[in-house]
Amino acid sequence: MKIYITSFFLCLLAINAFTQDATLEEYVKRGIILHDEGKYDQAIKEYKKALKIDKKSALVNYEIAFAYSQLGEHKTALKYTNKAFKGKGANKMPMLYVIKANLLDNTGKAKQAIKVYKEGLKLFPDFHSLYFNMGITYANMGMENKAKNAFINAISKEFGHPSSHYHLGRIMEHQDKKIPAIMSYYFFLMLEPETIRADEIYDKLLNLLIYNNNVSKKSSGDIEINLSDMEFAAIELLLSVDAANKLTKDENSSDAKGEATKDKTPKTDTEKLIQKTQLLFSMMKEKEENKQGIWWDFYAPFYAKMSDCEIIEAFCYHIGQSKGGNIALWLEGHEEEVTEFVECVNK
Repeated sequence: MKIYITSFFLCLLAINAFTQDATLEEYVKRGIILHDEGKYDQAIKEYKKALKIDKKSALVNYEIAFAYSQLGEHKTALKYTNKAFKGKGANKMPMLYVIKANLLDNTGKAKQAIKVYKEGLKLFPDFHSLYFNMGITYANMGMENKAKNAFINAISKEFGHPSSHYHLGRIMEHQDKKIPAIMSYYFFLMLEPETIRADEIYDKLLNLLIYNNNVSKKSSGDIEINLSDMEFAAIELLLSVDAANKLTKDENSSDAKGEATKDKTPKTDTEKLIQKTQLLFSMMKEKEENKQGIWWDFYAPFYAKMSDCEIIEAFCYHIGQSKGGNIALWLEGHEEEVTEFVECVNK
């Protein structure tokens, strides 16, 4: 009888614990839904109901900290983050390091933030978000080369993270590394073609690839080409020579009678982009000797494969979706080409 009673008592405890866990989970789920709707105060109320069930839950304390951080209450958020670090399950939550470092960075403690990111990377060396956010902190500190390396590491862990390509491209452009910036921008736009920042980067891409060709005509009539990056001098030179040839051709586009000849050169930005992209991607089929790094080991082979697939036209329309208009109409009317593009990228 004693054994029966003890077993029954343990069973009741187990049922009670299960019920509490289920309730805690429901509170957290409701909180996350409210958080995603931007109702952070209401989300916090739900999380605190869960906290009454388990004060040591790392997950619950983290969610509260995250909500407070969205409200700009960084000190309160940091308090709950520190509680989360001491809670159950903290050793399986790399985002704890991300949020703590972000909070330190937002309160002017960038060096401490970098230290936290590095601590997190010792435990979670494959977590791309730690590298990415560390890159943001380094960039804000004006340490562009360290930021660049952090973004490259983030991409090596998760190449499908648009923001890593976005920020890497911006750093490369700021450092006057034209071809690396173009490579990063292409990939960002492929992943995120329809947002506000995609609209911004599409314009930057056109400027770098089409309008900023490092080609100018001197008063003597000679064409001058200025190269910005010796590592990519061969590629940049070919693009510039192509632009120089077009410049010369445009100036001599009239026949002997002074009548304009039929011009077959691209007219729209999209047509120009397609032509330049076809040229650029075709150059990437052969890796240059002694060249390593993300540009040669990741971007260049990827774009070379796209060139082999012969889907550059669809690719160029895809990355311009933020512009709408004729680009949207083309995509709607060329489903087969778009499907081939998607299949090529997936391979």
